[in-house]
Parts: sequence; C-alpha cells; structure tokens
Amino acid sequence: MTMRFKIVPPDVPASAVSRLLGISEAHFANCLADLLARGFPGPDATTGNFDLKAVEAWQDRRSGLSGAIVAGMAKDAGAVVAERLAAMRNGYDQGPLLQRSKGGPGLLALDQAHAGDGLPVVRTLRTRRA
Repeated sequence: MTMRFKIVPPDVPASAVSRLLGISEAHFANCLADLLARGFPGPDATTGNFDLKAVEAWQDRRSGLSGAIVAGMAKDAGAVVAERLAAMRNGYDQGPLLQRSKGGPGLLALDQAHAGDGLPVVRTLRTRRA
C-alpha cells in the first residue's frame, strides 16, 4: 500500500486567495490595487501566485492578532521614563507589590535582611491613614 501525503503549496493562485478572504475572484481582482496599497503581499513575479503564509500574516497584522506593533501604538521610551519619574517624585510607586500613596509605605515591602535560604523576606507594613 502506498502512503499519500497531502502537500499544501506555499504559493497559491488568486482564486485560492480570494476564497481565503471570503470574496469572489472578480471582486479580489477589483480590490487588488487597494489591497496592495494597504500592505497586502503582492504576487510572485514569475508564477503570479501569492504566498499563503504572507497573506495570513497580513490578515493577522491587520486584525491585531500578530502582536506586531502598528504605527501609532508604540510609546516613546523617553516619555514613558519621564512619566514614571514624575510619578515617583509625586510619591506614587507603579510597582504591583510596592503600591504606596503620599505619606506612607505600601502593604508589602521586601526586607533587606535575607532569610537563611537566601531569599528575601516579605513583610507586611501598615499604612498611615490620612
């Protein structure tokens, strides 16, 4: 008995891409120039086929599923540091364990003395009530 393997081609014709996008082949042909302007991967110069993985990656980027940073989403590192320094100067710590308000330490603090096993000791502190 001969084993058969299903081979999925990496490059597919426009008809397969249009099905992937959920539109007719004629509608895909009409929209192709606009899609290319929006960063859609173009066809191969020799075969005219489209890279299936590139099309799927384009869809993921467009929908926000890829985790790629889209223009306008990235924060300026200098602005982030300036915000955090200003918050520290005003008495607010942004860390999850060391939350504190003006006038007192937070609920948790790491003791500088280490336990016998070498791990820092976490102790509870009481906050001052205003």
